[in-house]
Amino acid sequence: MDSRLNTPQIARAVQALNLSYDDLARRLEVVPAAVTQWLSGEAFPAANRLLKLSFILNMSFDDMVVNSSPKLPEPVVAYRRKAQKITTEVEIELARTKGRLLRPLANYLDNRHVKAATFREPSQDYNYIQQVVSDLRKSLGMSDESIISYGNLIAKFNELGAVLVPVMWGEREKHGNALHIFLPESNATWVYLNLDANVCDFNFWMAHELAHVFTPDLAGSNDGEDFADAFAGALLYPRACAAKLYQQLIGKHDGVAVNLIKAAAQERVISLYTVYLAINNYAKHNGLPVFKFSIFGAMKNFEKQFPTVTHLLFPKGAPDAATYIATTKEAFVTPFFDILVSYLRDSAQGPGWLAEVLETSILDAKEMYLALGGNAS
Repeated sequence: MDSRLNTPQIARAVQALNLSYDDLARRLEVVPAAVTQWLSGEAFPAANRLLKLSFILNMSFDDMVVNSSPKLPEPVVAYRRKAQKITTEVEIELARTKGRLLRPLANYLDNRHVKAATFREPSQDYNYIQQVVSDLRKSLGMSDESIISYGNLIAKFNELGAVLVPVMWGEREKHGNALHIFLPESNATWVYLNLDANVCDFNFWMAHELAHVFTPDLAGSNDGEDFADAFAGALLYPRACAAKLYQQLIGKHDGVAVNLIKAAAQERVISLYTVYLAINNYAKHNGLPVFKFSIFGAMKNFEKQFPTVTHLLFPKGAPDAATYIATTKEAFVTPFFDILVSYLRDSAQGPGWLAEVLETSILDAKEMYLALGGNAS
């Protein structure tokens, strides 16, 4: 076993808190025998139990775990924020835990999936952003005004070797509709995409995550999030479109202007805010007056007209595991499920590991485990 608990330090922390091992087991929601096995080195706790143990004892992961293998760099993670919501340390650590669990899967990637693709000296400068999205559009065989679909984005992810992980996490108001994990030791990139997101948001989140693939050194930082937002907005509604719409909006009253912005957003299946921000960024860059139309009241009603990606893929309702795997594998052209099949065949991992990697219930993980060819026994 590569890792074991640092029993002496944990024992001191338990004693300092005046806890018994039975108390600890109750708080961890495990049987006392499990705690005994962990501390004796016979077994190692699952990632969610390890994280909970760190909170109970107020100990860091490094203080709790003794690793006999060379220390690997921490996974670099970035959640797609919504409305500037703050990602907590707990959420970041849970994402890193996923990254640690994904490490052995990198051995099943071909060279195409571990090469780095980076922008040189990424900047939030308006001209820089517009130039890189124009170059990207050309690489896709598209003009500066062509509509970008998530099919185009999927093709680019696969070309760059980023592995897409389609998940069904339910509606998430705060963030977590997309998660980027980069493993420095293998140069492997994993991108979780929540299919329960509205399609007009989903396009933006995919473009945002694509920016992270191009800028791994910025991933996980505020600068990285700001760059990814600017990149996504410019890619989906570029300068040429913003310039034309700006001219159409001059002198228009709020109602007429909002309808024009709605039409532009609806045509490209993106949010009103993405279009509104693009025209005002264009105005600022060119020294023109910015617009102050009242669009925020219209935004929620606008988004309600679009279905979720889950509904588009599974119009008859929630799929079984085999249907989910087959449909998302084809839709996202992802090798993720084939990798899982190979890894589960070669390792001793079971549904519990799968539940943590996919952040799903153990019941759903068991069904998926069987669908991937796992042994029911």
